[in-house]
This record gives sequence, C-alpha cells and structure tokens, in this order.
Amino acid sequence: MIKEIKLFKYFFKIFTLLLLSLFLTVIILRSLYSNFNYFDFQKIKDKYLISTKALSRSSVQDIKMAYIEGRNKFEIGIFGNHVIQYHSKDVFDEKKDFFNFWYANVSLTEVHHFLIYLDKINKLPSEILVGVTAANNDNGGSIIRYQGELPLKYISWNKIYKDLFQNRTEFLSFIYQYFSFSTLFKNIDYMNLYQILNQTFSNKTIHNSNIKDRLISYEYCKKNQRILLRDCALALKYDGSLASEFTYNKRLVKNGDTLKREIELKPSDRYVLAYQINEINKFVKSKGRKITFYIPPVYEDNRKTLAREIFELSLSELDLTSVDLVDHRFLRNRKDFFVHFDHSNEKYFKFLMSEINK
Repeated sequence: MIKEIKLFKYFFKIFTLLLLSLFLTVIILRSLYSNFNYFDFQKIKDKYLISTKALSRSSVQDIKMAYIEGRNKFEIGIFGNHVIQYHSKDVFDEKKDFFNFWYANVSLTEVHHFLIYLDKINKLPSEILVGVTAANNDNGGSIIRYQGELPLKYISWNKIYKDLFQNRTEFLSFIYQYFSFSTLFKNIDYMNLYQILNQTFSNKTIHNSNIKDRLISYEYCKKNQRILLRDCALALKYDGSLASEFTYNKRLVKNGDTLKREIELKPSDRYVLAYQINEINKFVKSKGRKITFYIPPVYEDNRKTLAREIFELSLSELDLTSVDLVDHRFLRNRKDFFVHFDHSNEKYFKFLMSEINK
C-alpha cells in the first residue's frame, strides 16, 4: 500500500511537471506569434487582402490590433462575432472613418471586455454599433458567457470582480473557459506548434511580423478562386471585414444546421442577456459615446424555439428608453440580405445604416 502511494505521488509529480511545461510552451508559442508590425489597412483598399492562412483566431486579432493601436481612434466601429463579418465600410461615404472589430465567436460578455480595453488605450470609437447574435442563429450560442477565445490581455479584472457579486453564472463561465484542463488542451494552437517545429528544423524564420508579406491581390483570388477559396474567403479587407465574393460556401440553406443543434440558453439566462446589454450601454454612454445595438436577421423559418422564447423575454427586461435597439429578425426571408443563413451581407448593412440614420 505504501509502495502504491509513493508510485502515485511520483506519477502525480511527473504529470504536474508535464502540465506546467505545457502551459509554458503555450505561452511561448503565443508570444512568438502575437507580435505584428503596424500596417496601414487603408493602403490595400480594392487591391489587396491580408491572408490569414495558418494563423489562429487570436493571431488574426493581433494583426488587426497592430493597426488599431498604431493609429487614431475610429469614428465608427462595429463589434460582435462572425455574424457581422461581412458588414463593410463600402456602404459609407469614402471619408467615413469606419472599422469592423468583429472577432470569432465572442459573446456580448466579451465585447464588453474589449470595449473596456479600447477605452483604456484611448481607442474607443466615437460611435459604436454592437451586433447581437439572434437566438436561432446558433441556438442561443455565442450570445452570452465566455467563449474562451478572447486573449486574457483584453480581459478586465474589474468586470470579473463585479460579475462575481452581480452575475455569478458569467463569473463561473470565465473560470471554466480560461482555467479548466479541457480548455487548456482545446486552445493549444496546433497549427502554430507545427509551424514553429517545421520552420525551426528547416532553418527558416520562426515568425514574420511583416504584414506586407501576407498580401494577396483581388485579381489573384479571382483567377484562382477554385484553388484558393478558403485562403481568400478568410482574408481581411481594408476595413477589418471579410470579402463575401470569395466565400467558399455559396449555398444559402434555410435554418442551416441549427435544427440538429442543442439549445445553449437556460430560462435564467433572460436576466444575464439583459444585464450584459444594459451594462455595455451604461459603460459606453458614460464615456460620452453613441451606441446602437442591432440584431441581424437569420435566414430561417419563423419558428418558435426555447432559445427564442428566452431571448425575447430578455429583450422585454431592457429599458428601451435608454437602450437603442434595432431588431431586424423579421427580415428572415430577404434572401438578398444573406451570404449564408447566419451571415448577413453588405446590402443588409446598408439597409441597417439607412434605418439608423433616418
């Protein structure tokens, strides 16, 4: 029995050492791939895209942040997850200073953190639009709670502390997403690990921080559309958005695959969603900025779901005399407003801005 205990302790120490080594490796990989030189996105308008091939989502965000942090704050900025990725500056007057800050699967919870960070570095736009993921888009997913994709450097510890007392479920989701074993292994950047090992043994530079070397021309994408669909589809435009003409999936399927997914909202989440919208609204207005929330449509049937019921109950908790909310879910059958069932296009964004500016 004593021998077994000693053996267990030995293997536990080895496991702990390996785990700490893994943490250190992830930190090193992250630092190697998170430094990019400033590059003026405006120089590539209508000519080039910035390839994000072989980069993690956080590395793509670092490219955008190198630009954002190296220039004056924008006049207009839109925030949200992939549902707004095709909303482009092209719908504005050329002189309008606009940027699309969309990022992966971030929720409203994480958008709030990011806005706090931008204010901290004096880059909070003068006018802010926040895209709210509709209930039936991801069956309630990516609306609230932490998705674990926003790097810790953008996280506000003051908000974490506040959530501990005012929004316990959000606090617990933060702990789970950033400090659980499953998240650690899920977030290891295998592509970056492969690149580093491959380039090291090939005697190549480990990381090229020069964004110019990632430029691909529109003409090149048009000529090689069948071969390079994915590369061009995920490349950044001059305003931070994606080029919808190079999407690798041009089929518009009503409801997408949402009918097969599990619902990701609980009845109690009605209060969490309302809390996050109210908190973002108060924060932005306290900084003297204008803010509008909008719910882009989803190409779907007009179906009643538990996620939609919880979502609508949450909206009823909002003080609409204070919160400026544009709800466009009723445009669900406007096929001309979509790239994919869950991604509205530039034409929709133009319609939205005409509504807001009435």
